[in-house]
Amino acid sequence: MDYISLFIQEVYLVIPENLIPMRKRMAVIQNPASGGSPGFLEKTLQALETLKIDFQVIRTRRAGEGLELARRIAAEQDWDAVIAAGGDGTCNEVASGLLGAAIPMGVIPIGTANVLATEIGLTPTPESIAHTLAFGEVRSVCLGQMNDRIFLLMVGSGWDARVVAGVSSRLKKFLGRWTYAMQAVKQIWKVPSSSLQIFLENKMENGDWVIVCNAGHYGGKYLIAPQARLEDPTFQVLIFNGHGSLGRIKDLFALWLRRPGLSKGIRIFVTDQVRITGGPSELVQVDGDLAGDLPVEISVASQRLNLIVPLPQT
Repeated sequence: MDYISLFIQEVYLVIPENLIPMRKRMAVIQNPASGGSPGFLEKTLQALETLKIDFQVIRTRRAGEGLELARRIAAEQDWDAVIAAGGDGTCNEVASGLLGAAIPMGVIPIGTANVLATEIGLTPTPESIAHTLAFGEVRSVCLGQMNDRIFLLMVGSGWDARVVAGVSSRLKKFLGRWTYAMQAVKQIWKVPSSSLQIFLENKMENGDWVIVCNAGHYGGKYLIAPQARLEDPTFQVLIFNGHGSLGRIKDLFALWLRRPGLSKGIRIFVTDQVRITGGPSELVQVDGDLAGDLPVEISVASQRLNLIVPLPQT
């Protein structure tokens, strides 16, 4: 072996493997209607360019198109990852299209709440997100299924579904999370139209609001379901009986403190199947988007999603 070959071999031995991107070709599905920080996506894409990542940005033009695009890209088998650039609704669509596929999904959080990004521990800087997309590990996670629809994070019926229904998409783009806060205050003082019946395995519980959590976080940074993990094939179910506006305020205060167990109006269960029934006017939200009305059947999806997450801290 000559000295030049020996030198090259020694150089490769001292270069950490993670300096070579694990994923070099990415399809970025962007929701142009997402209301995140202006310029954040562009800075993240610039950071990917610095890492020598080849990517293509594909913008959605209507609701539901993210699912179709992700499914088509997965079938092409010409990419190393599909990236959802948007809020949790965009992530839901892309994940639904990639369910059961080998290709992993990454996240560029440019939405309003970005619960999934918080759940997986993404550091919200363009450079850190680009590094995770290129070098992060792939984790197999469970998704939920509500009737014929997939969800990543949660299903809610009752108070929070009415909040989502009342949010103006135009105001949401300009005011972000404040739009939800304004609507939440408004809905606190409204009496629930009917009681919900929540069927958990062999028991039935009543409530005026329920959240079925596949992930621990809710509304962004609030950890309300610490027993819910994306990797586990179970849900943590929070059933609320706040009994009027004052009771609702107590429940929300407990959630704000990230300690739902403090409120006597909140009951918590762990299960893998839920059925929710109630009045015909009761709405349902899935991952922060309105998704019809009751009744609904909820279970763990039969297939998993490969999700890119940050490397463990050493």
